[in-house]
Amino acid sequence: MTGHSYHGSTFDLIRDAGGDYVCYPRLRVLKLEHYSDFERYGSSVLPSVVPFPTLRILSLTGRCPFGDDTIFRGNAATLESLVLKTNHDDIAKLVERGVFTSTSHPRLQCVKFLHTGYYGSRQYALYVEYLSLMLSIAPNAAVRSFPCGKSQPDIPSMISILGGYPNIQVLSLPEVYLSLWNVILLIKSLLLLSDLHSRTPYHINLPDNVKEEKELPVYVLSNYKPMGERFRCWYITKASAYVSTTAWCVLLLALICPNFDCCVPLKEEFSKYMNELRRVIDSDGFKDHAPRLRR
Repeated sequence: MTGHSYHGSTFDLIRDAGGDYVCYPRLRVLKLEHYSDFERYGSSVLPSVVPFPTLRILSLTGRCPFGDDTIFRGNAATLESLVLKTNHDDIAKLVERGVFTSTSHPRLQCVKFLHTGYYGSRQYALYVEYLSLMLSIAPNAAVRSFPCGKSQPDIPSMISILGGYPNIQVLSLPEVYLSLWNVILLIKSLLLLSDLHSRTPYHINLPDNVKEEKELPVYVLSNYKPMGERFRCWYITKASAYVSTTAWCVLLLALICPNFDCCVPLKEEFSKYMNELRRVIDSDGFKDHAPRLRR
């Protein structure tokens, strides 16, 4: 058996009909979709077995038994992809127990966190602390996805922290509104970044010496050197609400990121976005650059 999706008690998953604990030595992919009841049984009856010694992909879309490390035993050397739906306090338990350290999972390259709707006993104001904790799990992972919630984090602090993890190639911040200048700063900080997922910015904050949007292409080309040689694609949500801003941001990025060639809004927003993109390319600000941007 190489893959298994399970909806039910995790405690029962690792026991046979007679109540004995079992091992799945050939299981490579495991997806659990239910709240565990390990903690309900108490630590005195937690198993000492290593049930999943060769896991490569683990997805826990219901809160897993973070009070215990049974699921993670014995597979630190094989785990490549991890999806967790959890909060700050649960992640902290894993780190405090030493389940995850900066060197514990050498093959872990994809780490995705799903939002549970709250952050345990810690308030949203400490989101940046939460981000630091999540990043401490597999610091060399190339693919990262982080929840945000309804409120927006302190963007400069968030970017500063992310900049300390230069191996990030794919970054998903699906609930974060990133301005054009935030995106440029991320690209400058993460030299290997190729794909970014965020919400579209509300508007473009004009620099002090720029009076109108049509002056932005000249400003960007004058103040930023070519960057982000690996940056290719920006996946955006909520583009229809700010479609003009999205079009401007995409075209300005295309001026300084030589390989940026793909902005992907949601399917239902695509037609509106493409029409606006054509309109902005033909506007005064981009006329001189239109042939290059139409490629």
